[in-house]
Amino acid sequence: VGCGAGDIVSDFLSNDYDAFGCDVTFKPGSQRESLIDSKRIKKIIYKGNTREDVQENNPLYTYPFSDSHFDVLYSRAVVEHVFNLEEFIQENLRVLKTGGIAIHYFPSKWSFIECHTGVIFGAAFQNLTYYKIMCSLGLCFSKYKNKGQDALNYMKNSTHYESNRSIRSAFQKAGLYLVDEPNHLVI
Repeated sequence: VGCGAGDIVSDFLSNDYDAFGCDVTFKPGSQRESLIDSKRIKKIIYKGNTREDVQENNPLYTYPFSDSHFDVLYSRAVVEHVFNLEEFIQENLRVLKTGGIAIHYFPSKWSFIECHTGVIFGAAFQNLTYYKIMCSLGLCFSKYKNKGQDALNYMKNSTHYESNRSIRSAFQKAGLYLVDEPNHLVI
């Protein structure tokens, strides 16, 4: 889920896994067109034309796969973009086979470097003054250097960081449970 250009799908396919991906829009990539043509990556079904339509105008959407289709569902750095966690979880449940596994890696709100803007603690401290200072000091990804407003706009419009506890609780409420949690390294 949230396959971007399909790079991970391509990696799984090259290792003889029967893999598919879906996303609201596809990013540019060397394998993208062949994966679309072979129907290995598909667009998530929703009304609208943009990612914002899914986030703001039409929170209900459908993965382009039948019920009970997958043994494993995987996402990386997607959950922090989900504004409608309950619907996201229901779609996970719908496409997973009984006994299936959902693996979702997502950055913490308290990550030292926010993974989309590069701003130090950028998910935790989302205010304009903070972002302007960090971006003017270059404590961000280069595309946001001296563009604190742009970086903050991205965070406000494209991310929705919830606490790990609330995310875990939402999955558990839907009947999914945590099998294992990676160890956290504190430096």
